[in-house]
Amino acid sequence: MIRVVILVAVSSETQAADDKASIPHQIETCRKFIQANNGIETAVYTLDGFSRFGYYDLTKAMEDIPPLNDCLTAAAHASFDGILLDNLDRLGSLGMMMFNYLSRLRPPVQIRSARQTGWFGNPDTYNPHQDEAVQMAMHMSGIITTYRYPKIQRALEVGIEKRIRDGKYSRSYPKLGYTKNEGGTLSIDPVSSIPLITAKDLFLSGATTKEIAAILNGQKWKAPKGGKWNYSTVNYVLKNPFYAGKVFKDRWINSRQWRTKNGKVARKSTINPKAEFLDGSHTPLWSWEEYQQIMDAFQERYHDLPRHNPRIFSSLMFCDVCKKPMSHNGNWRCHGRAHGLTFTEDEFIDIFCAQAVPALMSVEKTLPHQIQNNADEKIRELEKKIDRVTEGFENGLYRNPIEARQKVEDYKSKILNIRQEAADAERQRDTMQRILSQRDELLGVLQHLPDMLRNRTPEENNRFLRRIVKRIHISQDKTITIDWR
Repeated sequence: MIRVVILVAVSSETQAADDKASIPHQIETCRKFIQANNGIETAVYTLDGFSRFGYYDLTKAMEDIPPLNDCLTAAAHASFDGILLDNLDRLGSLGMMMFNYLSRLRPPVQIRSARQTGWFGNPDTYNPHQDEAVQMAMHMSGIITTYRYPKIQRALEVGIEKRIRDGKYSRSYPKLGYTKNEGGTLSIDPVSSIPLITAKDLFLSGATTKEIAAILNGQKWKAPKGGKWNYSTVNYVLKNPFYAGKVFKDRWINSRQWRTKNGKVARKSTINPKAEFLDGSHTPLWSWEEYQQIMDAFQERYHDLPRHNPRIFSSLMFCDVCKKPMSHNGNWRCHGRAHGLTFTEDEFIDIFCAQAVPALMSVEKTLPHQIQNNADEKIRELEKKIDRVTEGFENGLYRNPIEARQKVEDYKSKILNIRQEAADAERQRDTMQRILSQRDELLGVLQHLPDMLRNRTPEENNRFLRRIVKRIHISQDKTITIDWR
């Protein structure tokens, strides 16, 4: 005779009501089924108040649900031959995990529903691959997965967004240089933060990323993943705004992807210019001003300034017609040869020195209007709309995740545009204030500029020019417009 245990479950008082599939009702149904098939009832395991959904690991479910742990432990000791339920949906998302676990036992343990026709198979000849209960469980598992996937996706998007808004890091594990406290907050690790601060100080003092990596490896410091430091690791750490006290998401995006010779897909990531930074709740390793200096240094060293055979004004001169940088091949000329814009280096030094002083004097004394207050008001209104969409997202108002996600992205895009406008106005105001405060000093320097440009190396000249000039726009009549830093 087949030895059977009864497994009954409800997860809420509503489910346990008399008009629902209450625990006594489930037990009664199962006992009638056992009696009708001459089985032997050995025990009843009651999962009262335990949810069986949301699990992806049977071990975790056994830790959280003691009656389930008792049932499966008894099965492992061959205390019975089968588990009987009122309905297979009582297993929730644990169905296929329990079938897999019980089918590997020796002898295997069967699971059956009192709603099915037929009785348990012979334990000696039982084949789980031919059990219709397994097929039913697979079908139900697919339905549950189809339902839970968009719910998990919603919870992940909403959860990460909420963590960012609360000033928390979007990952569950701490970054290098920090330790995680019991309350989930991060505190600076006095030991592992040393190589990060060392890298920052060396970079701002002029060291290259390769030199920094060699120094850190020489001092036996471990990289973030436990290996050796290299220039790309130093690059990634220094460009990470988390260490400047900011939290964010979608910091990196794929700029391009391609297939390698062995058929694998390779991707190259780049910094997302639209990433939004918020103040984090953790203590920064360096200030936001130092982070801006780091990013400016990266831009100047590895993007703006040429690596080989630099000339005076390299990467500073732009054609006002085609908006492209001027190139030097014997003479300075525009890429668009049809423009006919060409001149020698000495000729442009004279043009620049003659027009730089009037250009500096033409800086308006009227500062741009500050639009920060209006921007803050608009941003607050858009953030309220995002909260409303997010709340509807959680409550199932938007059944199509794409629709809700698109609304949120549209609002975020508007917020970024408004913040960009406010930042541009603020930056313009600061630039003009700085120029006006340093005007007399700059005018004194520009008077001696011709001798400086002709008597110093191109590297020294460009380093000096980039401190005061962002771009020089040249029109076809060889007049210039200067974007001051």
